Amino acid sequence: MTHPLHEEEVQARKRTADVWGGVEARRDETPVRGWLDSPIVKKIVQERITGAPDVDWLDWAADTLGIPPGGRWLSLGCGGAETEVRAATRGRFASMLALDLSEVSLGVARERARKSGIDSIEFRTADLNDLELPTAEFDVVLVCMSLHHVKNLEETLDQVSRALTPSGYFLVNEFVGPSQFQFTDRQLEMTRDLLAMLPPALRTDLNTGAVKSEYVRQPIEHWYAADPSEAIRSDEIVAELEKRFDVVLRRDYGGALLHLALEFIAHNFDPGDEKDVALLRLA
Repeated sequence: MTHPLHEEEVQARKRTADVWGGVEARRDETPVRGWLDSPIVKKIVQERITGAPDVDWLDWAADTLGIPPGGRWLSLGCGGAETEVRAATRGRFASMLALDLSEVSLGVARERARKSGIDSIEFRTADLNDLELPTAEFDVVLVCMSLHHVKNLEETLDQVSRALTPSGYFLVNEFVGPSQFQFTDRQLEMTRDLLAMLPPALRTDLNTGAVKSEYVRQPIEHWYAADPSEAIRSDEIVAELEKRFDVVLRRDYGGALLHLALEFIAHNFDPGDEKDVALLRLA
């Protein structure tokens, strides 16, 4: 199914690989940048999904669905493979093929697996926009925050459907908000109101050092230049999934405001400070 690419598309995909390779390479330096990076938010979200703050969403989903340990898994857009390695250490699969566009990210992933003593994951470079997967080979296909970077959504989901065994599961944890982060005026207004209620010390921007008072909605042209894949068709994901798969389990866990409000300030909230934790719970 490999398609010839125009030079513009080649360069766009190279920029995407460079952007996310850079993110993985710097993750140890600034591990808390977005709302879901916050250990406080992570526990709140896990509790909202699973009913317990310390139960991982993937463990809960696999147990709830009765997915047996072992089997052959596929991960699309594994990045640094934190989720994949954690699943391996818990014996979720016998073997996994993990794909990503960025060689830098795959380097991080391989090193993480090595340090954890995991040899059940095979890492390969692949473009999620141009997949050719084997038929009925995988018991589980896993996507964690990478499907919203896929432009050829229909073809990719068709390939996933083809690759799953008849009793297989597609496990998806995704951003499904406005395409290319074109958040509504109402969201921006409510985000400003929320930020105004937080103490200035908790609103210091990681990048600028200034006190954050709003989320700035960037024009589409910004995203084409910065990362052409960013949320490229995110608002279509749910509908396209429902066309191809039987949805047997779904948990929406928010982010319509906190995604915007906590970007680059989430690091200011101390998990050991009861007041900080209480403020985030209220938010």
